[in-house]
Amino acid sequence: MKRNIRNLALGVTLLVAPFVLGQSSQSSFAIVIDQYHGNHLNTELEAYKLALEKEGLNVFILKNDWKNPDQIRTELKQLYTNNKLEGTILIGNIPVPMIRDAQHLTSTFKMPQDMDWIESSVPSDRFYDDFDLQFNFIKQDEKKSNLYYYQLDAKSPQYIQMDIYSGRLKPPTAKKEESVAYIRSYLQKVIAQKSEINPLNNITTYTAEGYNSNALNSWSSVLFGFKNQFKGLFQSSNQIKFSSYNNKNFMKAYWMTQLARPEVDYAYFNGHGLPDYQIVSANPVGSNPSVSMENVSRYVRSQKRKAKEGNKDLNEQKQNLQNQLGLNDKWFENVFDKEVILQDSIYQENLTISLADLKDWNVNAKLVYLDSCLNGSFQLDEYIAGYYPFSKGNNIATFANSVGVLQDLWANEMMGLIQNGTRVGQILKHSAYLETHIFGDPTFSFTAENQLAWNKELAHNTNEKYWKSLLDHPIADVQAIALRKLAQYYPNQSTSKIVSDKFYQSQDEVVRTEAYLILKRLKPTNWHQIIVDASKDNYEYLRRISVYDMGEIGSEEFIQPLIALYFEDRMSNRTSFNIERMLDFFERDKVLMSFDREVKNHPIFDKEFITEMRQKIAKGTFIARYFDQLRDGTLPEKDVKFTLGVLRAYRLHPYIPDVIQFLKTHPNNEKQTILTLEALSWFKDSHQKSIIKSYCKQILVDNTSSDEIKYQAQRTLSILN
Repeated sequence: MKRNIRNLALGVTLLVAPFVLGQSSQSSFAIVIDQYHGNHLNTELEAYKLALEKEGLNVFILKNDWKNPDQIRTELKQLYTNNKLEGTILIGNIPVPMIRDAQHLTSTFKMPQDMDWIESSVPSDRFYDDFDLQFNFIKQDEKKSNLYYYQLDAKSPQYIQMDIYSGRLKPPTAKKEESVAYIRSYLQKVIAQKSEINPLNNITTYTAEGYNSNALNSWSSVLFGFKNQFKGLFQSSNQIKFSSYNNKNFMKAYWMTQLARPEVDYAYFNGHGLPDYQIVSANPVGSNPSVSMENVSRYVRSQKRKAKEGNKDLNEQKQNLQNQLGLNDKWFENVFDKEVILQDSIYQENLTISLADLKDWNVNAKLVYLDSCLNGSFQLDEYIAGYYPFSKGNNIATFANSVGVLQDLWANEMMGLIQNGTRVGQILKHSAYLETHIFGDPTFSFTAENQLAWNKELAHNTNEKYWKSLLDHPIADVQAIALRKLAQYYPNQSTSKIVSDKFYQSQDEVVRTEAYLILKRLKPTNWHQIIVDASKDNYEYLRRISVYDMGEIGSEEFIQPLIALYFEDRMSNRTSFNIERMLDFFERDKVLMSFDREVKNHPIFDKEFITEMRQKIAKGTFIARYFDQLRDGTLPEKDVKFTLGVLRAYRLHPYIPDVIQFLKTHPNNEKQTILTLEALSWFKDSHQKSIIKSYCKQILVDNTSSDEIKYQAQRTLSILN
């Protein structure tokens, strides 16, 4: 027997199996807390436990003076094996795993690991929620004793597939008494919230400078996504609001007001960030000359003050600025005037949201997504995301990233599931990178009928028939999660056909995009054709990521589709930018030939653009010129490290045979070989992958290779497999 559940806000139905609370097969949830906080919060913990039990969860409180992350991981893994654990919350002073040798599991983070360890490691709770990943303990930080460095083992699975979801409840303070007060207030808020009826019916979004708002087609892609995911919110009884940095010069007050509105359920922020700042606005752009002049003036003053702080020669710096910008002495007159310095400081404050701004601000949006770099840097005592759930407002959970994040990230993947009562931890579980975290209660959900049953199915149902029954559900992301579950549990040819049909036939952009990403993992025989077809989709985001995949693979067959799209889609700024970058990854002569053929199909196209673009292709990038020298043996020794290391970011597929030949003819430079092998590990989709794998296998059986080189060869091989 099946029952219907009806979403209170949107009037949609969802088939679920009957669910009885208290049955032996119910899910469990773990509250992990350190001894100090646990001793001071017993009353709140028991009340939180009771509230979770009313939601159908069997709750375990794990309180201990935790010595290291491994202790906690062992406990959680045991609960997962024996007690159907679906999630955990890490409260208080819980050890922070700092992951190394795993940057390929982030969305884009690529920092040399010979830099500062705190900066070049990734703070990640995937250590606690993905039990298949294998780690090797390296050391505890000498100064920050709560940080523990781990290396992702070379033979570990090299992809994320979380077994449970997790949330962090770490107050933005190092003071113990203040930390207890923060957590007590938060738990009281959560306990009260769990007894309230709160369907999703109000969303507000903001796009800051430097992201999709700078390209209208990309910004419209975000809007299409929300329209797909939250169709009901576009009805008159509900509300969804879109705003951008270019609505007015200073948007800080507006956005902070949006966050404080008590009726807001979900707030999405897309923009640049730092651990202690959200960058909201940029210097104003205008046709009025005075606007441009003031921008130049502020830039000059900023550069002069930085030079003074750095004890640089101010006269030399002034001369450089005058030569670069054609300025006379008048532009430098008031640089160090106290009143001007104050006004410039106020101006900068109006462009950003800082820690100080958030400390006493009531964030009332129940769920927030900070689609920004570094706002979730929870290895630090204070961090932007920490002030969201711990504000005196209604915020319960905030998504944020612990390191730099990809601008082309699909942050709202699966987010449409929140409207039918899905626990936000499940969104994290099905979309997270190494850096993605929830700060707050991961069991938070909006009110919907029979949401307990739905969450149970989502956590534990592996039945093929059940997930197939949801493939035509009116909520696009229910279709998307059904496709994901089928691909996870039944990765066969039949599932590939189902997913492929959705990619080609669905009218929902987000369903087509999810189908595309699943097919990328399944790799059906026609995968390359699917990529080309995706580049012709009406959904700009799907076109954009398909271009990226063509560049990552580097097969010659993609040159013509890329150039054709470049001519056809010139007004999609971010797609065009991706194409220009990806064309550098192919043989230059073949790109030129294809470009010249395509020009004939566009006789009235901008002649100046055609000339400039052809010259750019013919010239090649400065990076390619280094590799040309490597190929012909003329590369200076001083440039070798840079040249080989750049492969981490640039998939220069044509040069892979030359790089490997170079390594074979320079076998005695261990650091150079390790550096290059690591860089080659980023070529996991390359059509040259087989050459790299063959070289790694040769190293593993070569008795003359050091253990360090063999380890990196094994690591690269594991990633490429």
